[in-house]
Amino acid sequence: AHSAAILRARPDLGFDCPQMGGATLDVTKPAVLQFTSALIDEFAPLFPGTEFQIGTDEYPTQATQETCPELVQYASAHGFASTADVFVNFINEMNEVVRSHGKRMVIWNWWNVNQNPTIAPNKNIKVEVWTTAATGTTDDHSPQTYLDMGYQVVASPSDTLYVTPGSMLLPNPKFLYEKWAPLVDPHLSGYLISVWSDFAQALPDSYFDAY
Repeated sequence: AHSAAILRARPDLGFDCPQMGGATLDVTKPAVLQFTSALIDEFAPLFPGTEFQIGTDEYPTQATQETCPELVQYASAHGFASTADVFVNFINEMNEVVRSHGKRMVIWNWWNVNQNPTIAPNKNIKVEVWTTAATGTTDDHSPQTYLDMGYQVVASPSDTLYVTPGSMLLPNPKFLYEKWAPLVDPHLSGYLISVWSDFAQALPDSYFDAY
């Protein structure tokens, strides 16, 4: 998901079914695997860090996936028990590409939010947890959930540490300093503040600078 810019240049990499939207790469296509692998091969060496984040969040939910004929057919033809398994499989394939550069891959926790895969991302992948009740799910997708699954985790909760002035999604400093109790766990790397530029094109720089 979040691949609209890629699809403007390479519309052939998108889904044919309109339900999956105009910002999602069709991970059933060999050309997409080749393209994303080449993209990682180009960019991973440019950064000296030991980790490489590839995103993976806000892929269409399972209810939407199941209305896409080519995705349903692909899942069935390749022995996947769920359409959600197709994307998890893609994540694991990209993990091998990232690891070939000597780095740990990082993904957002999304593969099991409003979808029910029967397989999971490899446990050597680090999970960046951002989802909260605001995602519309009633399941628990807290950092502890993914720690219990056996993942190395970094937390970036959207209801606590997102700075998104364009959507007025902002931290509460009083709460953070006086009441917030961060989770402590040997497999939790820590917490990240995420700064997003939603609607930046419609607002002056000074508006964002203020936050």
